[in-house]
Amino acid sequence: MSSIQAIVLDVGGVLVRLNFTTMVTALGLSPESTSHATMYRFDSLPNYDRFERGLSNIDEFREWITQTTGTSLSPEQFLMAWNSVFEGPVPGVTELLSKVKLPLYGLSNSTLPHIEHLRKTTSIFGS
Repeated sequence: MSSIQAIVLDVGGVLVRLNFTTMVTALGLSPESTSHATMYRFDSLPNYDRFERGLSNIDEFREWITQTTGTSLSPEQFLMAWNSVFEGPVPGVTELLSKVKLPLYGLSNSTLPHIEHLRKTTSIFGS
């Protein structure tokens, strides 16, 4: 009998391809811009950390981003830009996961809007 009871995988970069440059550009920022250099590293920003941990919602985060950067995005435009970080499943991962007979779990430090988006747009989370 196997002692392996489940498989745990990281979502971003393991199950789903990420492209931060696409997202930053969609948010109306330039990854090369020195005035927005700190915006390119969201994870080092306190307001992102609060959002990622569920301590603020997407509207509060959008307001902070737009005020900080001077961009003007509607809630719908912001959500579309925010979710543009995903380029779809890593090639072959969907087929590979369909063959696994053990329970699968995904770990992510992503935000609720990202998870909701992935559930709607990919089949890697199953039903």
